[in-house]
Amino acid sequence: MIKRIAATMCFLIVVTIFAGGAVIYCEEQPPEIYIKLKDDGSTGMTLNLTMQGGDVAQMADIYRMTLEDNGYTVDFDEGENTMNISQDFPVEDGYFLDLLFFGAGRIEFAEFKNFFSTGYAIKTTVFNQKNSEPGQVRLKLNIETPVKAKFSNAIIREKRNNLWEIASGQKNEISMGFKKINTIPLVSTLFAFIILILLVVFAITNTKKQADKKLQDAEFTETVDALPIQDDEDNEDLSENDYDAEEPEDTEEGSDEGL
Repeated sequence: MIKRIAATMCFLIVVTIFAGGAVIYCEEQPPEIYIKLKDDGSTGMTLNLTMQGGDVAQMADIYRMTLEDNGYTVDFDEGENTMNISQDFPVEDGYFLDLLFFGAGRIEFAEFKNFFSTGYAIKTTVFNQKNSEPGQVRLKLNIETPVKAKFSNAIIREKRNNLWEIASGQKNEISMGFKKINTIPLVSTLFAFIILILLVVFAITNTKKQADKKLQDAEFTETVDALPIQDDEDNEDLSENDYDAEEPEDTEEGSDEGL
């Protein structure tokens, strides 16, 4: 417990030092924070720093020892004097801007749920520097969205990437929004719709078959009714002819007996 508290205190001290401007950046290459809003609903953050000064490597070691206990990964390139601080956050945290190293904490996206889609939007002036001397870019913020943004006031918009330059003497408003399709409800609805169509087609086909069968039965009945009916007189004539044909046989038998 004590170790956990000590690690947390060290982390807060490092963040405070960072946010307070004690870290010296290269003026030609201001810090760039890259926020990736992933398809699964989680957020990833990478902070790229180009540093200057004689104790850069030692400072990087301090950052590594302190930040890695809090889930961050610290990579330092001594040749380029660059340091990358990154972390992939869990899905449960949702979409947000991790601006902890700039004293702004987390800025969460507002969420608007519909049945077939979910909208996300953010609007903040957390980097408002309107009252400071203009002319210096303090930070570059790049947000990659899972789909192309519906609206964005970024100075550079390329497909799913939105870039803001946070400069002194400006309000530095960050405003953007995007919408994701809810796959499961959409697929379920399409599946139910296809089943409904198949049932309708089956019902129509079955009704047509029954109608065709009734029509065939009716035509057969009409055909049978149209057949000629044999009269009773014809039947009587047929019986008399049969009787007459048998009489000669009786006569021959009588003649044989007389002989």
